[in-house]
Amino acid sequence: RNGTGLSRPFTSWYGDEDDAQLAYEWLEISRVLYAKQEGKEAKLREAETLSLLGELKMEAEQLGPAREDYMAAVEIQQKYLDSNDRQIATNYYQV
Repeated sequence: RNGTGLSRPFTSWYGDEDDAQLAYEWLEISRVLYAKQEGKEAKLREAETLSLLGELKMEAEQLGPAREDYMAAVEIQQKYLDSNDRQIATNYYQV
């Protein structure tokens, strides 16, 4: 594992550790910033960021952490979107 808790398969998947590390760090910063904000738009952006983090982790074969991110995104989306919304369905599909 490196400093962010990502294991080697994450960085080796992309072939360039610096790019993978930067992508993860920027998404994590975004998630934290959106989580601290109030309002529908901020929370939906937090959910979108969680979904992108889940996607990165799926590609790195970190299935457990990816599932947690997708489910956290769904939980937020269910509060603000119609139950039949495509975004919710997409995240459920990814799980």
